[in-house]
Amino acid sequence: MSIFVVFDYCPIKFLITFSLFLELHFWFRLDYRFLKNLPNIVDSTISQDQIMFRASICTEASKTLLYLFLIVILILARGAWSRAIAPPMEISDISEEESMNYLIEKRKIDKETAKELYQLVSGRILELKTVANVIKKQKLIEIEQKFSSAKFLKRQKYHEIGKRAINALLDSKEININIFIDFFENNDEECEEYQEVLGANVFAYHLSSNTVTFQSRSVEFYIRENSNLLGLGDNSNSNRTLTSE
Repeated sequence: MSIFVVFDYCPIKFLITFSLFLELHFWFRLDYRFLKNLPNIVDSTISQDQIMFRASICTEASKTLLYLFLIVILILARGAWSRAIAPPMEISDISEEESMNYLIEKRKIDKETAKELYQLVSGRILELKTVANVIKKQKLIEIEQKFSSAKFLKRQKYHEIGKRAINALLDSKEININIFIDFFENNDEECEEYQEVLGANVFAYHLSSNTVTFQSRSVEFYIRENSNLLGLGDNSNSNRTLTSE
């Protein structure tokens, strides 16, 4: 095992262990010098009891530090291996209400899709984030295709009309169908133009209230995230400044 794995790239752990190693090295050298000079010590005036006492101190200190050093190494190694082998810790589950709020409010996923996601992964936040990222990317691609079908992108037929309708809905959330029709300057008796745009599913017509809204929260989120792509930032007919929620 690499020393970097054992110490987990932590300088404090390394310094603590290295200091223990130096201490151990000191006592081993002291023990070695004591044994090497033992004949001279025996010939000196030091008593046998003093010799045995000093020898026991060196021996016990060396053993203690050796055990301590080995224990520290094993603890650090065990922690490093457990982090390397074990799967990443998962944040505890969150409630259904919290999950729905996260998916709908934070990730701008429509309510029906959010319910399906919760049933699929429950409240496991890491899995919710992963799935939400995939859904978000897929949804944005689908919505961009809808805007292209509605001919709202730059240099497309209904680009200017689309900007006026979008800005009106960003301000009031819904508008009367007659106001929506008025955006189409050249609409004929069959109202083919506005019906063509409604058919692209960027907007939704509500018969009960005779109003038009965005087709979903995802559509509104796409608009706010791609205002430059839609040319909303340079709309001279609107004083509205788009900001992301």
